[in-house]
Amino acid sequence: MDDLPCSEASERNKRPILDVLASLLSDRPQRIFEIGSGTGQHATFFAAAHPQWAWQPSEQPPNLDILKQRYQRSELQNILPPISFEVGESMVTPGLHDAWDLVFTANTLHIMLPDRLPFFFNNANSLLKPQGLLVCYGPFMEHGEHNSVSNREFDAALKTQGCGGIPDISQLEMLAEANDLRFQQQIEMPANNRILVFQKIASFN
Repeated sequence: MDDLPCSEASERNKRPILDVLASLLSDRPQRIFEIGSGTGQHATFFAAAHPQWAWQPSEQPPNLDILKQRYQRSELQNILPPISFEVGESMVTPGLHDAWDLVFTANTLHIMLPDRLPFFFNNANSLLKPQGLLVCYGPFMEHGEHNSVSNREFDAALKTQGCGGIPDISQLEMLAEANDLRFQQQIEMPANNRILVFQKIASFN
């Protein structure tokens, strides 16, 4: 029996998220960087389902140990060794720049404080190859409105815990555009969540 911490939410949402990722990516080999891999349940499930994907998990230093243990137990050859990654502070790491077909993150943007969000999109731009995709999963507001009572209550609880709270899609669009990431689409997901898809655009200097 797996004695590592397990997120029930990750168990519930991993299949719907995988279906979306598979629809966005071609069948050729892909390099995917995950920001905030948590317990590693997504990384191991996605990598096992698609051996042609090279999956790079990352986490903040205090949370990295559990992620490393799950990676080691998985014995999956297409999961790269988990690395330490702090939004806004990690782009000095050699080999990360312009290396990835897709950057993925799940349930992280509502935890970040608002002043971290610009750094997140700057990091995503730096990580992605030209035309690469940024895929964000979680709860989001639209036009200043929550899409459920439960999300409104969740937002209030997050803020009392010192988190940034559920961001608005229009705010994220502006931050993305400032970092050469163009909003492509939103996809409705179970449990009042959404997936937002952005694409890195060519910059002409």
